[in-house]
Amino acid sequence: MRDHEDTVTVRLTAAPGAPQISSAHWPAIWHRLVHLQPARSARLEGDPPRVIVAEAYGSAEIAPGLLAEIEQLAGTLLHVEMPGHASAADPPVPHEAKVLDSPALLRLEDTARRLELNQRLPGDWLDAHLDPGGTHYLRAGLWHRLSHRADIGPHLRCELLIQVQDGEQVLSLLDVPPAEYKALRSVQTRSDYERMDQLMTTARSVREYEENTRRW
Repeated sequence: MRDHEDTVTVRLTAAPGAPQISSAHWPAIWHRLVHLQPARSARLEGDPPRVIVAEAYGSAEIAPGLLAEIEQLAGTLLHVEMPGHASAADPPVPHEAKVLDSPALLRLEDTARRLELNQRLPGDWLDAHLDPGGTHYLRAGLWHRLSHRADIGPHLRCELLIQVQDGEQVLSLLDVPPAEYKALRSVQTRSDYERMDQLMTTARSVREYEENTRRW
């Protein structure tokens, strides 16, 4: 449970002159915001709706890939209104995606746990579900900071595609120090990147996977 964590309000507003937000795919938009941002809640505002309001955990920033998915589902261009966390001194977010095996992923998860970074998976979940021989992917989305930890430098908030023991690939987030991200092997070919991108677009989140597993 994360109810004790602070949240920040993020407003995704249809741009001036753009169509209203389509509610046809609202369940899919809600799932992406709540499970992948992640957020405590998300709702539409207005009649017809022109604003999505989300109470986001930890950071108000939205990864570009996630925002693009939400815009596609909403059928409109969205302007994000949020408290500023990024610094003008931040370098560009790395554009290359990374591919890694399970030992490398466990090392990154251990680093995130040791540094108490916000986005990481519980060790017992990894023990229960991670495919030891699986192939996993990381894609950096934005720079993130811990406002209460001046000793922890800016790090990359990444989309993480994980292969689990039944062969499915599920989506999560992971905070990764930049030096460790740089050291990982990059996705080499355009076809491999496009395949990864398609999988990230269609994959269930870890929470959705867990909910389905519990039902069975």
